[in-house]
Amino acid sequence: MESGRIADTSIAASTCISDDAYCSESARLNREVGGWVPLINDFAQWIQVDLMAVYRVTGVITQGRSDAPHWVTRFTVWTSREGKGKWTPVTESTCGEVKEIKIFTGNCDQSTHFTNRFSPPILARYILLAPVAWHAHIALRFELLGEGPFMLPDIAVH
Repeated sequence: MESGRIADTSIAASTCISDDAYCSESARLNREVGGWVPLINDFAQWIQVDLMAVYRVTGVITQGRSDAPHWVTRFTVWTSREGKGKWTPVTESTCGEVKEIKIFTGNCDQSTHFTNRFSPPILARYILLAPVAWHAHIALRFELLGEGPFMLPDIAVH
């Protein structure tokens, strides 16, 4: 994302406080002004990236807002190959191998990079981050890690 290879139009968010330095296209890691800042702080906020093809996503690096002490401290990650409301949460096994939605650790300040690795890596076209805890106000800049694109075989359904 930081490189600009992902178009601004491929990054979408639930809401943002303005159309300039705080909307979805401002969520790129190391952006000097702003970051994604939603209009309100609640659990309905999200930001998603359309990679335009299926990639092997191995992790995410996050930062807070560049111009204010606001950042996400915990978040969930949801993935999809099709979009259109078909989202699968990244999960982790707990006692007895019960799968629960994984809560990822976010930042503890506005500028430090915090890296979360996905184990195993995720094959997805769409990646959605949903904040579940934050400092002062939801604010996020991030980068996806991975490789691709990959061509998946067509699976016939009979």
